[in-house]
Amino acid sequence: IECSLGARYRFRKLTIAQAGSDLKPQPRSLHFVRDTLALTAAPRASRRYFLVRDAGTRMPANEAELNRVLTAFGIEKVNPAKWSLAEQERFLAETNLIVAAFGTELLCMYHLPRQADVIEISLDSAYHPVFGPKSAILGLRHHFVPCQSTDSGRAEMRKLKGDLVIDCEALHDVLLRIAARV
Repeated sequence: IECSLGARYRFRKLTIAQAGSDLKPQPRSLHFVRDTLALTAAPRASRRYFLVRDAGTRMPANEAELNRVLTAFGIEKVNPAKWSLAEQERFLAETNLIVAAFGTELLCMYHLPRQADVIEISLDSAYHPVFGPKSAILGLRHHFVPCQSTDSGRAEMRKLKGDLVIDCEALHDVLLRIAARV
């Protein structure tokens, strides 16, 4: 299917075939997706979001502790899957920080303005480094916060079925470093 640049289309599933992989992303592909999805003239970024998952897995197991950290730093919990496409574009273009568990929620990074902070919550930064390289190519600041899984029998990250015990002290420290930079 050939699509006209500048036109809007809605797809149930979109695959962009180009050289590269999650581990070695093709910069041209990432910039194409970002330039196509992101608003061109983003207003001053000031929103800060924790992206809630719909998937039912990789949910915060220590939610009360997490909520205290999020509240202390003025971070709102939202589910972007519940927003319309126009709301996603507008809200994320005004966002300077997202926090999310490893997964599709982190693809919201394509809508963020350059120099925004992306905090990835995952089991091991070296295990499946997908979002760090993509963030760097897109001009975003990637941070990693470790966690432990409640699913002790996982075979690999993509099949993780348990919830996550987030290292809230590490998250707090990352947020302090970001706040000190501003």
